[in-house]
Amino acid sequence: YDVLFIEDIYGTGSRFYVAKKLRSGQLHIISELTNSNDDITLDKNDLSNCRHMIVFKHPSMLPDTVLQGEEFEPIMLNIVYGFPDAHIHASRLQTTRHVSKNTTLFELKKHLFYDFYQHDDPQILRQVRMGKLNLEEKNNRKSRREYKTDEEKQTLAQLYLHDGDTLGIDNKNSFVPSWKDASSNNTNMGKTHLSLTVKNNIDSTNTKPMTYSCLNTTPIGEVKLMAIQAFGLSLDPSMCRLHIDDDSDVAHIPLYDHQTVDTIDFKQNNTNLCLKLGQALKENNLLIYFLSDREPNSLELVVDQSMTLTDLWNLIKQELHMDNNDNEYHLCEVTTSLINDGPPLNDFDQTLLVNGLTNGAQLIMQSGSVAPRNHVRLKVFRIINKYYKPNEAIHTRPTFEMIELEKRFELPIISSFNVLREYIAKFIDFEVPSNYINNAQPLEFIRLYDIENDQPTSIVHEPISTTLKQAKVRDLCSYAFEILSHPEHLAKKDLLLNIVYAKDTINNYFQHKFELHWPIRDNTAAKYEYLEHHILSHLKSFTNENFYDKNDSKELIKITIARYFPDRGQWMIIDPSLITNKKVKASSLNLKLEPYKLLDFTVVGILDGEHLTEEDFDTQFDKIKRQEIEHQKEQKRINRERNRTENDRNQQNGNSARRKSPQNTMRINVDDFDG
Repeated sequence: YDVLFIEDIYGTGSRFYVAKKLRSGQLHIISELTNSNDDITLDKNDLSNCRHMIVFKHPSMLPDTVLQGEEFEPIMLNIVYGFPDAHIHASRLQTTRHVSKNTTLFELKKHLFYDFYQHDDPQILRQVRMGKLNLEEKNNRKSRREYKTDEEKQTLAQLYLHDGDTLGIDNKNSFVPSWKDASSNNTNMGKTHLSLTVKNNIDSTNTKPMTYSCLNTTPIGEVKLMAIQAFGLSLDPSMCRLHIDDDSDVAHIPLYDHQTVDTIDFKQNNTNLCLKLGQALKENNLLIYFLSDREPNSLELVVDQSMTLTDLWNLIKQELHMDNNDNEYHLCEVTTSLINDGPPLNDFDQTLLVNGLTNGAQLIMQSGSVAPRNHVRLKVFRIINKYYKPNEAIHTRPTFEMIELEKRFELPIISSFNVLREYIAKFIDFEVPSNYINNAQPLEFIRLYDIENDQPTSIVHEPISTTLKQAKVRDLCSYAFEILSHPEHLAKKDLLLNIVYAKDTINNYFQHKFELHWPIRDNTAAKYEYLEHHILSHLKSFTNENFYDKNDSKELIKITIARYFPDRGQWMIIDPSLITNKKVKASSLNLKLEPYKLLDFTVVGILDGEHLTEEDFDTQFDKIKRQEIEHQKEQKRINRERNRTENDRNQQNGNSARRKSPQNTMRINVDDFDG
C-alpha cells in the first residue's frame, strides 16, 4: 500500500505515524509515514517491527514537543529513594519513571536529585550514587550493583537497562536503610531473620560470643543492648559500639546505632560482629582516626559530618597542643595501608562530607602548607635593578636584581593574570601618574614576568580569557614584576623587542636602547615589512634626525636589521630575500618562525646603511663570547679523546673500565623439516 491509499480512508491531509507499544501500554512514535518521489509505497520496515499507527486527522498536527524516534524510546524504570528523609517526601515522589533511553545516567541522577530536594546543589550531588537493584531476596540480602563515576557518562541503553528494571539513588555518606522496595505498601515484605554472632572485646574474662537471631530490619542499637546484657556489662550504651568482625578492611569502622542489620555489608555471608569500647555514633557523626608523629600519636575523634575542614584542623591542633596559627602542615587521608601520601585535604570552608571524608577515615599530618581548593598561592618578586656584564654590552641578556614581597598572593584558579596585577598594585599602594589618572588603571602599569632559574624570562601577556588554570599555574609558582612609567597592554600575539642602535666607533658597542611594542593581530604573520615600518616610525622619536636625510626630513635613510642570539654571541641579518628555502616566499615569511624566531625581549640591532653583514653588528663582547664557546667545545673534544685513549689502553691491558654486557647462553633447536 501507499500513503495515498490510507489517506483515502482517513481523509486528505491526515498525517500518519508508526508507533511502538510500550510495556506501560503507551504508544511511542517512531517515524512519520510519507510519500517519496521514487517510491510511493510503504517501506517494508515501517510496520514490520512496529505494528501500530497513530492518525492525526486534518487539521490536527503533532506538537513539536513530542519526541519521536527510536533514540527517544522511553524505558519504564522503578526508582527507589534511599535518602535519610525519603519518608517525608514519599507522597510527592514518582517511583515509576519513563525515561528516554538516550538519557545518560548522570542526567537522570541530576533530575531525580532535583525532584527530591527541589533545588540544585552540585556539592551534595557529587556524593550521590546510583545503582541497579535486584529486589529478589538472595542469601537473606538484597543484591545491588553500584554504578561507577565513569559509567554515569553512558546512556541507559548503553547500560543495558530495560523496562521494569529498578534503580536506587541515595547519598553514599549516609548510613540509612537505603535502596529498599519503596513501592511496596506491605511493611513486612522483605523482612527475614538473620543469626548474628557478637564477640566481647571489652571484658577479656568473658570471651564467649553471643548468638542473636533478629529481623534484618532490627536497629544496631538494639543488638548492642542485647550484647551488653548477655555479657553482663555495667556499661552505658553510649560508651560502646559494634564493629564488623573478620573483615580487616572495615573492622576499624564502627556501626551506627540507628542503622539496621540489613545495611551491614558482610563479606562471604559472615554475620560476625564485635563489641568494643568507644563513643557511640549518632546519625550525623563521623569517626575520624588521626595518626601523628607527635604526642599523642593517635587520636579518635567523633565529629559532626557538617563540621568544616578548618574546624576539624583546629580541633586536631588543640589535641596536639599546637598553635592555631601554625599553618606549615596539612592533612591527608590514608587510602590504603601501603599509601600514606594521598591528596591533601584543602576545601577548608566546606564540610567533611564535601571533602570526601566518610566514617572511619584515617588522616595523617604532613609538613608543608597547601592552598585552599581551586586556589593557588603565588610568590611575587619586585625587580629593583638590572645590569649588564660588561656595562657597555647593552645588547646582551641583563641580570635582574629582585626582592620578594612579604605577602603570598592567594587567587582562585579561574582568575586572570590581571587579577594578580591588581592585587600587586594594591599591595604596594601604587598610584597612577597624574598624566594618566583619568584614562588608566593601576594594574596597567604592572608588567609581569615568568621566572626560571631565579631570573625573569618571558613576559606574561594579558588576554582576559586566559585563566591561571588554563596557563597551568601551580601552587607556589613565582612571578616577577616591574613598575612601568606608562600603561601597557600586551595582547596574546604581540611582541616586545629590545632595539639597540648607534654603535660607538671606538669600542664598537651599541650606545642606545629602547623597547619596541610590536602589536600583531590574530591570524596575521609577523612580516619583515611590518617590523621595518614599526621600527622606523619609533626611531624618529628616539634618534631625532640621525636616520633621516638632513636636506629632506621626510626621506628615510636605508637601514639594516639584525637579530642577536645571546647563547651563541652571533648576529643574523633579517632579510627574507636572503632565505634560500624555495618553499617559503620572502614576502610571506613569518619572523616568529625559523630561522629568526623573534620572541619577547629578542634583541634587534639597527644600523644605518644597506648590504651590511653580521660583522658590522659584532661587538668586542661577541668576539670574546664566541672564543669562549669555541674553547669549551675544544675542551670537550680533548676530554673525549683522552677518555677514548684511556679506554683503549685499558682494553689492551685487560682491565677495561667499561662495563661488559652480560653473556647470556642461548639455546637453539634445529630440526630437519624435509619430508
